[in-house]
Amino acid sequence: MLFARLVRRNAIVVICTCMLFVVIFQNTVIDSPEYIYNEYRLQDIPIRKVKGRNTIREVDQNYSNYMEDIFSTRRKRIRDACLLDTSGRVQGLMIYKAANLSYCVVPKAGCTFWKRIFRFLNGDTGNSGIISPFKINRMIVHYGSYKNMGRLSFSNMTDRYFVSKTNRLLVARDPYSRLWAVYLDKFFLPDFWRSHGQVILRKRMKEPWGLKGQRKICAGDISFQEFISYVIATESRGYGGNEHWVPINRLCNPCKFNPDFISTMETFTRDAKYILRKVGLERVLKNQPHSYLKDELHMLIKYNFQLLKEKFNKKCTNLLTLCKRLWKVFQMNGFISSNAPFPEVIEFRPTLVDAQLFCDEVMKKVRAHKISRSERWKQKRDAMEAAYRKLPLSLLRMIPYIYEHDFRLFGYRPYPSGIFKNHTAYKDRLDQIV
Repeated sequence: MLFARLVRRNAIVVICTCMLFVVIFQNTVIDSPEYIYNEYRLQDIPIRKVKGRNTIREVDQNYSNYMEDIFSTRRKRIRDACLLDTSGRVQGLMIYKAANLSYCVVPKAGCTFWKRIFRFLNGDTGNSGIISPFKINRMIVHYGSYKNMGRLSFSNMTDRYFVSKTNRLLVARDPYSRLWAVYLDKFFLPDFWRSHGQVILRKRMKEPWGLKGQRKICAGDISFQEFISYVIATESRGYGGNEHWVPINRLCNPCKFNPDFISTMETFTRDAKYILRKVGLERVLKNQPHSYLKDELHMLIKYNFQLLKEKFNKKCTNLLTLCKRLWKVFQMNGFISSNAPFPEVIEFRPTLVDAQLFCDEVMKKVRAHKISRSERWKQKRDAMEAAYRKLPLSLLRMIPYIYEHDFRLFGYRPYPSGIFKNHTAYKDRLDQIV
């Protein structure tokens, strides 16, 4: 009799657990990038080709309903996922009290854009003459003080209560895309050569890091495999990592932050415009650059040219080599066609090159070798997937384990076919488990 009762109770638990996984899977499919692109396109919104106020109002309402439906779907998936696990923390908060808007910062997930917005609104621009958030220097954006805005701590009960009464924003990104972006931006380019790059090199040389009087060595040849190995090692032991690749649930756990707006990098521009309009801050976009691409390229060029002025980086590279690395990054990010040749004027007269000249030459090549948005996206995706497929399976399969919560919370695929292309049997077996 007792055995029969135990069997019935266990059966109920198993059934409930299975139902919960089904709900999470359904929400994941509904808000996957493929579903968004195929099912939620702007041209799918019915627009009457008739002039008049009512027509404009109807279109606006349809668009609002469409966006609210997407945000609602994302919030529901997070609520369902949080039933399984709520571990993580919240840090790096920004706020603009006048619009009742708060933002939890996730590096390499559109944070430069949103930091610019919050700095501009709060007056923490580093220069009183700034008339647009997009004119704020990247160094100020990431390393300037927050004199007017101040700092909030989610561990402080007063701050937490205050944040809970605001419209809360969080931006998510596919872990594979985020890690690739970190490698290109911080290790292929010189930003982290004198910090985390040193640790990776010492590991390669089998030398301890951090000894007194230890000489720093150039870290310009770190491979993608070495970087991923380092990430896996630091995240597995729970310390020594960096906010640029720490899982999102450990930076801005949505189970605790409870965001009203969950944006994604796949739909970033559309989401950002709607959110700003929703909270009455459309005005900050009035002076935005006419060309996003040119603004992004100029910002990255100017920032890395500033890094080259540091004494350590000067010993490890030169201006021409840096320009060629930037060129390669721009191609791998889909900014420039892979068929576009490196500018000859930079190749033969590197001593006369400055940030503005290099940016101008890059834009000339962009215009001369035009590629469509879909071609740009494919070029970027192919470069990323090719890099991941070169990794050994033993290393590659650790990524879904380390970023398990991010995959579940935000609906990204832990075993994408483009990356696990050469490991079909292994992928199929694990897809059944997940």
